[in-house]
Amino acid sequence: MAGKKIPSSYSGWSKPTFTNIVKTNKDFRSYFHSAMLYAHYELSSNELKREVMVYLKKIDTKHPLLTRMEKLDEGRFVTIGKYMYILNHAGEIPDDVMPKLLSALEQVIDEEEVKIAAREKEAENIERKNQTDPNFDRSSKPTVSIQDRIKEKTREVAGEVEGWIDDYTTDKKLPVKTVEDFINLFKVNELKAPHTRFMQDIFEGRVDEIARAVEGKDKELVEAYANYSKTELKKCNEFNQNLLKACNMMQEVAKIERAPRKKKPVSQEKVVAKLKYKKDDNSLGIVSLNPVHIIGSKEVWLYNTKTRKLAQYKAADECGLLVKGAGLQNYTTDSVEKTIRKPVETLSDFKKASKVKLRTFMKDLSTIDIPCNGKLNEHHIILRIDK
Repeated sequence: MAGKKIPSSYSGWSKPTFTNIVKTNKDFRSYFHSAMLYAHYELSSNELKREVMVYLKKIDTKHPLLTRMEKLDEGRFVTIGKYMYILNHAGEIPDDVMPKLLSALEQVIDEEEVKIAAREKEAENIERKNQTDPNFDRSSKPTVSIQDRIKEKTREVAGEVEGWIDDYTTDKKLPVKTVEDFINLFKVNELKAPHTRFMQDIFEGRVDEIARAVEGKDKELVEAYANYSKTELKKCNEFNQNLLKACNMMQEVAKIERAPRKKKPVSQEKVVAKLKYKKDDNSLGIVSLNPVHIIGSKEVWLYNTKTRKLAQYKAADECGLLVKGAGLQNYTTDSVEKTIRKPVETLSDFKKASKVKLRTFMKDLSTIDIPCNGKLNEHHIILRIDK
């Protein structure tokens, strides 16, 4: 709400009677708090900055802080401006605040100047870099960030919410806005979850304050809201709670409707990266095929040069054989391996065998069938892959 002034029709806070805001008054704290609330809701950021400058000019027309704060963002002087607004109108502020006021103002100015200097330095570095870039378009306008766009859009709708508050304050007989009313307002203005999160930030302080006033435990707040009846105060609290509920609902709906993040497909090379195998065997004259082609294949033949076992893996379904870690998956229970007695002759016959011959090749071997376990190691040659 920085920079935004509440419309003059808003009558929630009466203009302070500054003669009552003196420490000798037994109700000083109550009057002081009411004046601070009035300044918070009725004065814009620009007006509060002017109050700071008026206060400094009363001390010294050429006060050094005047020049320093002139070009700084008015939103930085909102809090200090409220205190100085009271002082400028002959009111008083608590003893624990007064001695720290000017030092706090100077600290705010120091911090803002550091930020500006950092931004200017960053801009200079970018400009210096762009000057050496032949592709830089000097006619292009500076881009507005997505966050800035979200905040600007949300502030516009927050103004409409403020209008609803003004209407209710003027006519307390109006019905309280429901959660559905707020949601419809958000949808009409095409607000999304990020907008409603920022909307919460704008109103949370006021919502909490009203809620505490309803509880009645904070005497100062109870006195500050004395112009409201208990029923009216509860309605204000209901209004605020409905606003926050609508914001939360918009965010929850966005979570549900958000499409699940698609997993990035893993490359086949990465899938088989941990698969161990032997690239070739010169003594037998055999060379391994690329293990990448095993993925999705119908059948794979392997030969273990150490144990002399020939293995035949058959795919269990249309997905074909799969590779996970250092082994094969999704093969049938009748995938078996057999020991070869004469490797040179048997493997020579295997290389010459047609598809028809391979159907019975394993059965023609006289050794015992051993169920495949899916594991490969550095002794396995990948003889054949059928897609």
